[in-house]
Amino acid sequence: MVTKSIWWDVVPLGFGNHLPSVGYVVTYNNMRYMADVMIPRAVGYSAGMIDFFFRGRLEVTPTDHSVFAVMNQGDSHFMDADGYPRKTGQPTKIFGFESVRLKVRNATPAIIESGTSVNVPQSTGGPGSRLVAIARYHRNACYEPDLRGERVRTRDGTITEPVCTERRPVRTSYQEISVSAPLSLALGELDVAAPIERRFDFSNDPIPVNATDLFIQVAYRGPLGEERDGIAVGMYDVSEPTFAAAWNNTDYHWNGAAWAPPNTANPIRNIYNYWGCVGSPSKYVYHFGGSQGNIAMPPPPIPGYVRLAFIFPKPISATQRFAVRSVPTMQDFPHAPARSGFTRGQIRQANKEIVPASVVASPVSGCFLSPPSAPEHWCFDPVEKRRGIVFGEIAQPIYFGLGDGSDVDSVPLPPWTNAIARTGGNNMFDMPGDLLNCPSQPSATPAEIEDLELFEEIVARGSEH
Repeated sequence: MVTKSIWWDVVPLGFGNHLPSVGYVVTYNNMRYMADVMIPRAVGYSAGMIDFFFRGRLEVTPTDHSVFAVMNQGDSHFMDADGYPRKTGQPTKIFGFESVRLKVRNATPAIIESGTSVNVPQSTGGPGSRLVAIARYHRNACYEPDLRGERVRTRDGTITEPVCTERRPVRTSYQEISVSAPLSLALGELDVAAPIERRFDFSNDPIPVNATDLFIQVAYRGPLGEERDGIAVGMYDVSEPTFAAAWNNTDYHWNGAAWAPPNTANPIRNIYNYWGCVGSPSKYVYHFGGSQGNIAMPPPPIPGYVRLAFIFPKPISATQRFAVRSVPTMQDFPHAPARSGFTRGQIRQANKEIVPASVVASPVSGCFLSPPSAPEHWCFDPVEKRRGIVFGEIAQPIYFGLGDGSDVDSVPLPPWTNAIARTGGNNMFDMPGDLLNCPSQPSATPAEIEDLELFEEIVARGSEH
């Protein structure tokens, strides 16, 4: 603690045996020793304080139907000069996802009282408690409503890179957030073994349709154990917005071996109603049409199409896919069969928060299957172009036929110079309450519906083969 002074043994005249002011001193070595002993203790106590105040943990997981958010990408919107998507007629409103559904529970471990075996549960909820979801993202400022700002791939595998500007790059250099409206919680509502589903309202601060590097975070504030105002946080790395389109392709039908022009049994038809469903078990998330003058999808040569955008979880295996089902009814009998398409979700994400422009200029596809070995990389999955139209990750024709036909561009079928993206419709995903089961196609037999559902379940579990 102290050092005996070299003056200790000096006996000055009139002072007795020692010099009282210099008997013991604190030297540099004393201070070094004190630091060696005390700083680790101080750090330990500080770490303990940090661990205590940030001990709150939430477990965030996907819902049973494996989709976080749904929107109609075909709704009318435009891009402003800074690369923000805006609703037509509402220039101050961001065009994007307005509801997020996920599962959440309190995963904060109990505290063991020092010197005892008493566990103090870290319970949540009650008066004043609240729960919010936060989306963290960059943006593809190069995005356009017709998807020209995406990487586009044709059936032969050719990828066309988007043409962007310095002011509107394919990935903005800074992170932004959107915050949901808060939810209040009853005492113990989150303190459950199995997570509970919650819907978060982002209508006042939507997640942009062109979000990249997307994470969904859930934050709780309120009573936590015996602390009156604690915080608990959880986060999930989701796929970026994944586009899936279905269109009226009844100008051709599949005869079991080839694409052929329409005939009496396989006529060209208006699609009167369109139901969009997702996941396994398949849930009803979107509806369009079903009234005079509001046909869901007019027939070619200027066909109608619905292009939805989804936020999926990232798959847990190389073979897992998420199902998107199209259920059409025609204006007149017969009805084209329901079709299911599958996706692992699209990735538009860098492995670091800040990457140089040279990395963004060299995008990588298929990061989930073969992660790049480069220390810095930018993953940017392409969207599919069919019949001259950029549709999305899932390009799903609606047609008559015996079983599933080959890719419409394998022949290829004639391209269109125009097509009508359907605006409006009913987004069932954003409505309060539980999602309903996917409606059945009117002409489908119970066996056909069962086969389709079984196939979707197999693929969703990653057992495709």
